[in-house]
Amino acid sequence: VYFWSNGGQTLAMKTWRIRLVTQEGSAVRPGQALVRFLWCWPSILLAGIGIVWALFDRDRLFLHDRLAGTRLVMINTPRQRAEPNGDDTGGSTEAQAGQAAASSPAVRASRERR
Repeated sequence: VYFWSNGGQTLAMKTWRIRLVTQEGSAVRPGQALVRFLWCWPSILLAGIGIVWALFDRDRLFLHDRLAGTRLVMINTPRQRAEPNGDDTGGSTEAQAGQAAASSPAVRASRERR
């Protein structure tokens, strides 16, 4: 409850980049976080009906989120900067990797022995 009302995220939610907000998208009040917590347990323990509820809910909300007036949102992350060659593979292609391997000191020494 403390983490939901102070930042909207537990440690696990930070890992998955999920935040708890009100239906309007603002920060969750402590009372709302407590209501969500209290409804969460019966929602899960009664054969997971509160989780299955999300399959049929028009907004895809869990039952305890619907009752508490909250929702989970994905946090946008900044896109990784694209590499100069236009791909996101770390700046090297297979051809570039082959060229780098061919120009390594071990390969050059092997060629010189022939």
